Amino acid sequence: MLLKSRKVTANDDVIDTLDYFVGVIYSLALAKERNFQNRTKTKTDAGVVLKRAEEFGGGRLSERGGWSAGFLFNGALVRISAVYHRALKIVLGKPNTDEHVWKLRPKAETLYTQWTKRTWNNSNIRTVHGEVNTLKHDSGGTRQKRTATYEDALLSVTELLDLIEAWEQHST
Repeated sequence: MLLKSRKVTANDDVIDTLDYFVGVIYSLALAKERNFQNRTKTKTDAGVVLKRAEEFGGGRLSERGGWSAGFLFNGALVRISAVYHRALKIVLGKPNTDEHVWKLRPKAETLYTQWTKRTWNNSNIRTVHGEVNTLKHDSGGTRQKRTATYEDALLSVTELLDLIEAWEQHST
């Protein structure tokens, strides 16, 4: 188990990243518990936004329903993307670099292949990371098209664990 590894527990950057990663699992579990549904219709209903804002203004928090599940899912996606970027930095031994994911990923893929003698499957994490960039940078968010599914998020968890475990087992 990663959290019992001396190499992991001796590295504050890894511990902080895994702490954030636990939040991914928590958010995904709660989203599923609240019946998260992958949606193709992404147009935001202004009436629903007003209703939610009025509820919050009145001190009420919606803990059930599609909005809450979507909120948790989007939070999980953002956390996955953050853990992805942080993990790449850790794997490359550059925890404080300002380099972007697109520059770090090929280097991490090369190391992973050297360590494990196989290719690192990271297609789902790339989908999630792309979705998060859309959520962050496009004024309409994912209104035009949502690409990351719940399944992509779950598989991203596995892909990230594969990378971190390879680092833990093989790097010096």
